[in-house]
Amino acid sequence: MKSIFYFLNKQKKGCLDAVDLLKMWCNKNGVEVYPIEKLKNFKGDLKDSFVISLGGDGTMLSVAKTAIKYSLPIMGVNLGSLGFLSNIRESELLLRLDMIKNGKFYLQMCNLLSTKIKGKELIGLNDIVMKSFDIHRMIKIKLFLDDKEISTISADGVIISTPLGSTAYSLAAGGPIVYPDIDAFLITPICPHLLVQRPILVKSSSKITLVPISKNAIISADSQKVLKVSENEKVVLSNYSKKIKIIKFKDFDLFDILKEKFHLGKDPRI
Repeated sequence: MKSIFYFLNKQKKGCLDAVDLLKMWCNKNGVEVYPIEKLKNFKGDLKDSFVISLGGDGTMLSVAKTAIKYSLPIMGVNLGSLGFLSNIRESELLLRLDMIKNGKFYLQMCNLLSTKIKGKELIGLNDIVMKSFDIHRMIKIKLFLDDKEISTISADGVIISTPLGSTAYSLAAGGPIVYPDIDAFLITPICPHLLVQRPILVKSSSKITLVPISKNAIISADSQKVLKVSENEKVVLSNYSKKIKIIKFKDFDLFDILKEKFHLGKDPRI
């Protein structure tokens, strides 16, 4: 391990303590540590380096694009309340750093979604969503899969989700949980007007085209960057050219997180 680049959400309680803990460990173990901003002009070797996100899931979504750009693995440390992507507790930070140093980890390679709107690229780690900018009005969207028209969705919108994002907005909209390394994308209507419009799982090599036939459409990636979409404008979504590398540990997997965070399998009557 050569270098660690950290991104800090200063709004989180105890964030400076987490940075101090990280710096203390790095000094003790001969590892260089820098704020993420240093990556832009970094001249050293990035081999055996990685990014740490200190905050919550939103923090990790913000810094993930930088980690992808430099092909660096990322680990999320949760300083908030829920934490699904950033599932390492602050109290575990030193233990997990020791495990990484000793090679006791693996990299989970996850697909991302991408699209271009009017020359601007959107990249979604969790999802890319098309919906109405007027929350009181539904939207009509034509859905094409590999240039074949599948349906016209009348709903509050539609979520195109990665497997990693299947436990985010898509899950709240009634979509299934998809294991992160499954090679697929998920199409989930948001509050559809027709009961027959249900979530669809498609292969990640699919070309998904959304065409709003309403004038009130917007599109966003990971609920962060929002762009307007014109009526009848084709929006083509596909698998991004790079994958995100997430640092994982064998003693804590997806179902452990689902049980802890979402109470999966618990009977409320007991």
